[in-house]
Parts: sequence; structure tokens; C-alpha cells
Amino acid sequence: MTLTADGVGPYLEIVVADTGVGIAAEDLGRLGRPFEQAGDAGQKKMGTGLGLALVRSLTELHGGRLMVDSTLGEGSAFTVRMPVVELAPPVTDEPVA
Repeated sequence: MTLTADGVGPYLEIVVADTGVGIAAEDLGRLGRPFEQAGDAGQKKMGTGLGLALVRSLTELHGGRLMVDSTLGEGSAFTVRMPVVELAPPVTDEPVA
């Protein structure tokens, strides 16, 4: 598994990728919905199907997007892209010149 983080324009992009079993194309549309799981029965009993739903919800709550790229038998890459907020400088009591 690899984890990368990078600035892409005005976004923070975090990618988690693996070389696991991958996800079938017909299952990709269901990912990110609560309690949805892809794969065979052995894979499904390894979790609840909430992880990606929580990631997707929190990402969208912050104005971002979750993307999935996967090939069955080769692995998957999950990308979270979120806008970066530039904070204003702290307010001080000193007069402005």
C-alpha cells in the first residue's frame, strides 16, 4: 500500500493505492454508500462497509471529492481531493501603516 499527499493547484490531493485484488467495474458505483461492500463473501466479512462511506461524506462536507480507480486483479487507488483554505493573517492590536 502507498500513501501520497500533494498540492494540486488549489487542492490537497491524498491518494491511497494498493496492489490487491481490485474492484470489479460493476461494483464501483456502489462504493461509498453506507454498508455497501464489493468482492466475494470472504472479503465482505472483513468489514462493515462504512469506511469509504465515512471518507466520502467527510470529504464532500469539506467541499472535496472522492475518486476511485481500480482494475480487477491489479489493485485500487482512492483519491481524496479537497480545497485548501488559505487563512488570513492573525489580527493584532497594532495600527495598520
